[in-house]
Amino acid sequence: MTWLCAPPHNHGPVKALLLQHFSEERVISLSFPNPWPPRSLHLTQYDFWLWGYLKSLVYRGGVATLNDLNNSITLHVRSLTTRSNTIDLTFCK
Repeated sequence: MTWLCAPPHNHGPVKALLLQHFSEERVISLSFPNPWPPRSLHLTQYDFWLWGYLKSLVYRGGVATLNDLNNSITLHVRSLTTRSNTIDLTFCK
């Protein structure tokens, strides 16, 4: 199954869709000005955990508007300090 090693979708229609919704400066891709860093020291397992964890919390209640999304993200990020043991328990398994 060699398709498993395929690069990300950089085909013309995909690029056009990304440009339609975002500017070139906001897209992270090899075919745009901001390439994704192949081995970034700034991206750790905690970053990936945080992304998934926040995403599950934010979308649990449903988000109707962009303002709701921003408020939900802010609320859950601020509550991380009161639930710091959640991070420790997750990585100690």
